[in-house]
Amino acid sequence: MNSKKAVQRVIGRTAIRKSFDKILERTALCSIATVNKDGSPHLNTAFFARKNDSLYFLSDISSRHSKNIKRNPKVAAGVFDSRQEWNSDKIGLQLFGRCTVCVGREDDLARKVYAKKFEDYAAYIKKEGINTDPSFRFFVFRIERFIVLDEKAFGEENFLKFKI
Repeated sequence: MNSKKAVQRVIGRTAIRKSFDKILERTALCSIATVNKDGSPHLNTAFFARKNDSLYFLSDISSRHSKNIKRNPKVAAGVFDSRQEWNSDKIGLQLFGRCTVCVGREDDLARKVYAKKFEDYAAYIKKEGINTDPSFRFFVFRIERFIVLDEKAFGEENFLKFKI
């Protein structure tokens, strides 16, 4: 009879942050969850760029998720590569934090970070100008905590929680 022993290992903060950084650098899309006025969930997909522990995304201020964020800034997001194979090592993030519309210097920072990641956006604002459509604004998602799944680095189905 073969008995499996649970193997515990200490995984350091540096290793968890390295995985977090890797996933965010390799991924361009996230799914952001907000709460509707009636308390029901709403999910939208957005391209994002990152600076430190903040994600920046561009969105129409009249959209449902933008209105939800204005009313309740608590958000969650999923970040993962949707091309992962079912039987491969899984990798992804669950992010939790607060989101607001960027203003002033933060809006300038968001634009720079986003243009650096997305060359087509950089070319667009260079050609059309920065303020081409005032209904679209940058938002900042300040990550407060996350859960990382990186099976190659940390083992199968090992969801690690991290508070920033």
